[in-house]
Amino acid sequence: MLKRALVPNSAETRLLRLDLQANDVCIDIGANVGAVSEVLLDRGCVVHAYEPHPLAFAALQRRLGANVDFFGHQQAVSNKRGRFELFLHKRHGEDELMFSSGSSLRADKRNVCEDHVLVDVVPIGDVLNTMPRIKVLKIDVEGEEYNIIKDIIDHSLQDRIYYLLCESHHEKIADLRQHYLYYKDMFEKMGLAERWTLDWI
Repeated sequence: MLKRALVPNSAETRLLRLDLQANDVCIDIGANVGAVSEVLLDRGCVVHAYEPHPLAFAALQRRLGANVDFFGHQQAVSNKRGRFELFLHKRHGEDELMFSSGSSLRADKRNVCEDHVLVDVVPIGDVLNTMPRIKVLKIDVEGEEYNIIKDIIDHSLQDRIYYLLCESHHEKIADLRQHYLYYKDMFEKMGLAERWTLDWI
């Protein structure tokens, strides 16, 4: 059961508790430099990793690009398509790569600044519709998570995803709190709460 799998402190260690088989297809949205993707690859999974930050994506490719089961995509994922501003962490000038994980499409995230880069954004439906059944969908997108989840539910794509592991950023973006509570309740009512979580980190 997923709830029991989330007891260890390390997010990467928690992945080791999931019921994964060789060649399971996993999607890592907000992969950053690939810590989660690497664990999934070590479990024998096929991993599609999405990371829009150019420096983080370059590091991701250096780390995992030689693995034949790894597919890197330099894109953000949301419920929209086009070129959008990715706002950088307030401390990005100190260490661009270290603070790349805090970048967000949301300008109102409290730890980003006006500095930004333009990135390609694709809708989650496009991502899911190009792949077979997804064993793990990991989402860490610094405020865009509920746009992704809403699109999944609105387009009845939930049956294609076994585990959904999402980090909610409602502590950093005030208006996300209501979405966190709404979807947490929805997962319970839909019978998904044992495998889908907004609290995996």
